[in-house]
Amino acid sequence: MTHNASNTDLQIYTVKQAAKLLKVSEKTIYRRVEAGLMPHRRFGTRLIRFTREDILGSMQRRASRAEILG
Repeated sequence: MTHNASNTDLQIYTVKQAAKLLKVSEKTIYRRVEAGLMPHRRFGTRLIRFTREDILGSMQRRASRAEILG
């Protein structure tokens, strides 16, 4: 199996960083996670992290829904 990016290229984001990137509140990020609308990695019961792909995918899905709803 080959990968395009090495492990050193993997960027991990906190809830605060994801919120800043998406220009939403941290509470919105937590709501999206709990609703199953945003892919994430959970470490233990409290620690939530996102990859850049998780965040960008969330943005694309949000844009697609906006187009559908008009």
